[in-house]
Amino acid sequence: MKGITGFLSPNKPNTLQYIYNSYNNKFPDDKINYRDNEIVILFDGCLLNLTELKLTYNSTDFITLIKCMWEKYDKDVICYLKGSFVLVICDIKNNRLLITNDRLSKRPLYYYLGEVTAFSSRFYDLVALLKERKTPLTPDDLGIAMMLQKGFLWGNCTYIKEILILRQYESILVYDGKTELMKTTDVTFGSCQDTEQIALQRFNTLFVEAVKLQFRKNEESGYTQITTLSGGMDSRSVLLAAKKVGFTNITCLTYAQSRSNDFEISTSIASDNNLDIFFYPLDTANFLTDPWPRSDLNEGMHSYFGSTGAYTVFHNICDNNRGIIHCGLLGGEQLGDQYPVPYLRLKANVFEHCKLELCDDSLVNRYEDQISSFKSEDEVEVFMHLRGCQNLFRMAQDRFEIFSPFMDEDVFEYLFSLPISMKYGRLFYCKWMSQFYPNTYKTTFFNARLPKSEFDLRFKVLKRKFFYRLNNSLHRKSKMDMNPIAYWIANNNGLDEQIERIFYQELSRMESHPVLSTERIVSSVRFANRLNAISTISHGITSGFINGKNRIVGKIC
Repeated sequence: MKGITGFLSPNKPNTLQYIYNSYNNKFPDDKINYRDNEIVILFDGCLLNLTELKLTYNSTDFITLIKCMWEKYDKDVICYLKGSFVLVICDIKNNRLLITNDRLSKRPLYYYLGEVTAFSSRFYDLVALLKERKTPLTPDDLGIAMMLQKGFLWGNCTYIKEILILRQYESILVYDGKTELMKTTDVTFGSCQDTEQIALQRFNTLFVEAVKLQFRKNEESGYTQITTLSGGMDSRSVLLAAKKVGFTNITCLTYAQSRSNDFEISTSIASDNNLDIFFYPLDTANFLTDPWPRSDLNEGMHSYFGSTGAYTVFHNICDNNRGIIHCGLLGGEQLGDQYPVPYLRLKANVFEHCKLELCDDSLVNRYEDQISSFKSEDEVEVFMHLRGCQNLFRMAQDRFEIFSPFMDEDVFEYLFSLPISMKYGRLFYCKWMSQFYPNTYKTTFFNARLPKSEFDLRFKVLKRKFFYRLNNSLHRKSKMDMNPIAYWIANNNGLDEQIERIFYQELSRMESHPVLSTERIVSSVRFANRLNAISTISHGITSGFINGKNRIVGKIC
């Protein structure tokens, strides 16, 4: 059992009982398990701006700081905290309870609202708690359909109808005899009116501050600075920004296919900047035949293809002196990947864009409720990717922390507010890098150097789309993709037979439950994604639900 798990009688904060067991031993000053006669404070994770907040509020320790900020801001305290964490504050004196996580949900928080109010950092631990209390639980067809067809769960869905996950900018507040799911921040998509030059300057200022927060946090605790580095623009921008503001003792971390573009470009960048680089090859694809370690960490909530390299390398390096691993997660998704063509979609059919093949009207209605708050397909895309980003964070959460400046709350919200017309095809991204971090290296996104003009950009975007479709139509076994399934199978004898064997083993684990129809699942999944989806669902449901292997271990406080 890891993280924070607790329960209380409905609408009665003073009945709170909980178990606290921090996910990892990094940044011990950021952990709180405190209780006195007036307040309970539980904090598990990493608070990037802890030092700055202590200075602002003249506090000598974290507990005093939270007490001061709770008294000043009450439920809005979450709006001033930056990091990855779960936070519980039970104000015994005033009979109020806040259950929340960081605003972008980098650390997940699951909850159940029924005959008890229950919550946990881990899906399995909450399942186990509810099973011990004999709470009826039902597998959720909507969650299963999402994983099969989209590759991960999003919205507030899990594999169990009764258990939900806090979405970004949500918190649970218990007060005045009621329990309320509240929104902590109102972020408006595409609302910014800044000119492009002002936006470039503003974004860079926020990005640099986010980089400084991450690197200073490591520096204060004496941890080694490690930055992931690929052939793309995202991780490169983090490294170049850190170097520019004075952080020079950095080790680069690259995982890719040997002699791929990622390998060639990242080694060139590291060499030219006199930085050490640790390269971990993914050529054998052995991880495809052992999906369980990854699914155990993400609890079946995300497909594991996207985390193959991350898990493999993170669990093959010494973690004694590692605090935060820096990365560029969500950079491309925020800065133009989903806007590949140069026009602004003023209106889009969100439901058609996110369409799922669902078996009955009740599921359709629930799914429409999930996406009803989004105004366009582009807004949906950002939050789908944001939920998917949890996967990488969870690959390392038991050993150290992972942060990306693009997922700093201020950076995210500002980029989210920029109009689509400013970001299409990575035009804004390219202008920003050219102005503040000029470099002549190729990028894997364009398979060329950064575009020098808008015409050059349009040409390279169209060229990229053409060759991407051509390779797909010809089924070329390229090793340049992030997860080149066809390449791995073609270059590792017997890998396809192993995938097929494990696929049917996983199916047999689920046949006992009527929701998980073998025929339906087989027809829903393409070959390349078979093992990925089936193993994830199998682990997400059978381990935590059907077989009931997991039990809460710990002292209830």
